[in-house]
Amino acid sequence: MLKIEELNLKESAEYASGVAELYAAAGWLEEERPDAGIKLLNKALKNSYCAYGAYKDGKLVGFVRALSDGVGDAFIIDFTVAPDFRRQGIGTKLADAIVGRLRSDGIAWITAIAEKDSQGIFLKIGVPMKDCLPVRF
Repeated sequence: MLKIEELNLKESAEYASGVAELYAAAGWLEEERPDAGIKLLNKALKNSYCAYGAYKDGKLVGFVRALSDGVGDAFIIDFTVAPDFRRQGIGTKLADAIVGRLRSDGIAWITAIAEKDSQGIFLKIGVPMKDCLPVRF
């Protein structure tokens, strides 16, 4: 059974290794140096606004987090589902959970930048922004 739950960011050590596995599967973390990555990941998680995990039979199979000022702006990042669990609606459920939380906190400007392979899920839950250009520095 699938369970979506908000993660306690102050207790990130409890689930950081599961998040690290998802990051490694997505190519965001070096698999051969997971301990170094987990230390940095703990810091990143603790500095996030909120995060949600998808659990199937007790295993973390999906993850998303948001950065925010807690007032008007939020940025959804690190949205991933384990390869064997994709195309099962898990990403949509994670997106609904985090967007719902952000909106319930009164945050109206919620954005994300999708990699080419994940554009479909973002377009399923949001709309492209007209006259905007994502910029990387």
